[in-house]
Amino acid sequence: MDFNKIFIDGSWQAGASGQFIQVENPWTLETVAEVPRGNKDDVNQAVAAAKKAFPAWAAKTVQERADIIEAGLEKFKGYRDTLIDLEIDELGQPREWTSKMHVDRNFKRIESFLTIARSYKTEEELTHGRIVREPIGVVALLTPWNYPLGQVVQKVSPALLAGNTVVLKPSQTTPLSAYYLVQAFHDAGLPAGVLNLVTGAGGEVGDALTTHPDVRMVSFTGSTASGRQVGRDSLSTIKKIALELGGKSPLVVLPGADYADAAKIVAGSCFANSGQTCIAYTRLLVPGADKDKAIAALKEEVKNWRAGDPRDPASTLGPIVSAKQYEKVCDHIAIALADGGQMVIGQAPDKRAEKRLVQPIVFTDLPADAKAVREEIFGPVLVIQTYKDQEEAVRIANDTSYGLAAGVVGPEEEAIAVGRRLEAGQVTVNFGTRDVFAPFGGYKESGLGREAGVMGYEEYLEVKSLFY
Repeated sequence: MDFNKIFIDGSWQAGASGQFIQVENPWTLETVAEVPRGNKDDVNQAVAAAKKAFPAWAAKTVQERADIIEAGLEKFKGYRDTLIDLEIDELGQPREWTSKMHVDRNFKRIESFLTIARSYKTEEELTHGRIVREPIGVVALLTPWNYPLGQVVQKVSPALLAGNTVVLKPSQTTPLSAYYLVQAFHDAGLPAGVLNLVTGAGGEVGDALTTHPDVRMVSFTGSTASGRQVGRDSLSTIKKIALELGGKSPLVVLPGADYADAAKIVAGSCFANSGQTCIAYTRLLVPGADKDKAIAALKEEVKNWRAGDPRDPASTLGPIVSAKQYEKVCDHIAIALADGGQMVIGQAPDKRAEKRLVQPIVFTDLPADAKAVREEIFGPVLVIQTYKDQEEAVRIANDTSYGLAAGVVGPEEEAIAVGRRLEAGQVTVNFGTRDVFAPFGGYKESGLGREAGVMGYEEYLEVKSLFY
């Protein structure tokens, strides 16, 4: 694959600037590849190609579009081994996790959207007319670094199947796997201009896309702060916005729960992917009387988690993705200690260390207004909070500006009742499994709109009331 090109109007070509961004392996610190530093000229060309291709692509039947995407999926599956190695190189997470969550899961996501598209009714009869759902037009998709392929698939698949044309800007930190998706769809016969890829910095390519008058919708995944800016820029030309933003998710442990189970659930959420997950349970809420029990269970569970070389089978965590992110995590840990937090598990990482490794860390005794309690850290850092009764547990769980995810561990009927009271877009009870057909998104400052499932498909459709 030639990563020195961008993809516009059905062909790989040089970027207009002639400049490149280095993609670093977070473990070896070597340059994996260089991708073009796209600019406004590239964006204008890509948007023009997408706008030109839109009428013919939108005019195809859903079945015709689905046939092309399905053929592309089969070609994409052929890159499986390459994708696994590539994701280890650019994101730095262990092979088992990378294979399962960063690659194989995304084949299933595309399959789910194919199922939805083929069965979705775009017209609904009324007494005096009908409701018609139509493609929006040119859609800009801005994706993050922490799940490089997952977020691309979650956006590209429904956008194309719904009949839109796309300009994709992957994260400049982890852009490489998107190249293979674009190539697979192109080889499957996707018409020129329907899917375009422009790499580069968010402040250049992203800004050019969000303010472009011919872009009819922007779908963005990233931090809440960046989401606010994307929203402001997008509204300068009044376009549809979908935002999937940050989280500070609680796991509520009810009296009578099994603490070994609770520790396993919270560790699997908070520590996996080196804590670089927006829906991670980063707050563990337990009855005050059970605090020591929770700590003991976590000390036992954390024996299963070790940060190290992602190609070492003994490693369950890899390095933090970048020097900037590592510095942020180190600063958060230092601030938590200064705020009076007791580090009952782990030790503060060395900010000057050559390897950007953070072993799992657990804090207790932090005040409710501490940064580690309020802000997204994006590292394997867990905070234990205590409560007196169920009412206080719900209040503490909801005492956040975010609302992306939450969990409850305990007797099922009671846990479901508590889950209904939590202000979050997805709530998991005990070992409940997330359904690929379920919508994904958050309350409050965790975003606007939904991804995945029928609702994720509908984000890419306009609604028209037709009376006669």
